Amino acid sequence: GGRASNLIIEDSSRSDAPSLCFDSGAQFIAVTDPRFEGLLQSPVMKGLLPQWKGRFGILGRSGQVLPRETVMTSRVMRKPRPTEEQQIPPTPDDDDDDNFFRMLEGEETVLRTGANGVGGLCEAICARTSVECIYGANVTSIHLEEGRMGFLGKWHVNAVPITRTTSDPRTISPTPTIPTEPFDAIVLSNHDPSLAADIIDGLLKTSRVATLGGGGVGHQPTREVVAQFVEQLRMAAASRRSLFSLMIAYDRPLHEVAFDGVSLHGSDIIHFLARDSSKPGLGRSDGRECWTAVSSQPFADWMDEEWRIAVAGGRGDVARNRPSLNKEETAMAAAVHEERAREIMMGEFESRLGTFFPHRNMPSPVFSKAQRWDAASFNPIGLDEDNEAVTFHPWGLAVCGDYLGTRQGGLQEAALSGLRAASDVSSWLVQP
Repeated sequence: GGRASNLIIEDSSRSDAPSLCFDSGAQFIAVTDPRFEGLLQSPVMKGLLPQWKGRFGILGRSGQVLPRETVMTSRVMRKPRPTEEQQIPPTPDDDDDDNFFRMLEGEETVLRTGANGVGGLCEAICARTSVECIYGANVTSIHLEEGRMGFLGKWHVNAVPITRTTSDPRTISPTPTIPTEPFDAIVLSNHDPSLAADIIDGLLKTSRVATLGGGGVGHQPTREVVAQFVEQLRMAAASRRSLFSLMIAYDRPLHEVAFDGVSLHGSDIIHFLARDSSKPGLGRSDGRECWTAVSSQPFADWMDEEWRIAVAGGRGDVARNRPSLNKEETAMAAAVHEERAREIMMGEFESRLGTFFPHRNMPSPVFSKAQRWDAASFNPIGLDEDNEAVTFHPWGLAVCGDYLGTRQGGLQEAALSGLRAASDVSSWLVQP
């Protein structure tokens, strides 16, 4: 789920047609960090993130496309960088409006994407490195049994099998084997600061450890410093913001449209458009073409406010006096909410692309669906570059995620955070 996800749709009307495949989260990976570029050159990653060789740029209201190369070399439409005195912690929408997920950073920046969509990337990496993965299970609780005399303790993990939908592209055993052996260390790599906050807070209340060195929040952080970090995590979690993705399929390629990926300049509804079928491994032989539109942050914020009103049943006293929706009612409300997002985004999509067709006569889509991308961004905690991951050696615990840094949203940042956590944890485990 989330940024590294695909939406796979089986076509029940055509048994001979391949499934429709959309990158429903992150549309590409902008490689701007030499450390990440070095990782991509390793044998482990070879071929997994090929370059997306397409036509990119900024789509103006008139229908003209300003090529990406022109923007990067001329520096037009870019905000000036603030001076050191002007630097403040950024919020998720502080980036240039047209600089979608770093697409306009650096003349040498390469846009990459998963060989067959980003959804199978993690599984492919784990398979190449012989990492055992348990799919189709939910972790219900974890518990630390502390060690003695300076030794690491053991983590006990409880999990239960879950049922996957048939549209899930991965082949998952319906009855996964849940491991019962304890673990030497735990890495929290999910995109949820509140989970990390709850676990660390629980350890602060029960652990006998006085200092928690080994990287992360200072050299030898006290319990008070760690408690402050917990509050930072909770503040980040409270700032969670979503996005919407609109997936669209046509019976024929839209040859009239002169781009494969663009930021929409001046749109309050859509931030980025991608021709999914132009990506490596997602080309089609049946003549159909898939597109994905990612909403703007203001549109998603507005839709989320509409959702809160719908679920609460109103504002103020009206909302407080309304009974909570049950699970079935919530699911129905969510479906209506996503359909409303689909209608609005589809209108903007057709309005912007209509200029490429004679008399604005676009073909009708054979499929369209909007999907809410929950927890797309947070107000970042803003730790410095040496704290891409936060680790607590005596607990055998590491926390990673792009929300820990000053910039977030891309798979590159998440990967670098995970690498830092892995490096710290491996150094503990090889100590005599």
